Amino acid sequence: MDTADIADQVIQESLDKALAKQREKAAAQQESRDDPYCERCGTLIPVKRRKCLPGCKYCVSCQASEESHQQHYRH
Repeated sequence: MDTADIADQVIQESLDKALAKQREKAAAQQESRDDPYCERCGTLIPVKRRKCLPGCKYCVSCQASEESHQQHYRH
């Protein structure tokens, strides 16, 4: 093996470690998003809503309020 091959191997190992770390981080974030309670008001998000919109953070009324708030600042 020459120096370039060794460098490629070191780079690949570094990338593999970084990707594994990112996958773990993404998995942890996904688990935290599966919280069945609204981040805004704390009420339980209905099961049907969570099944239709995996990872949703808000109940229906808080989502509507959030969208209205965002639309207000777009104009």
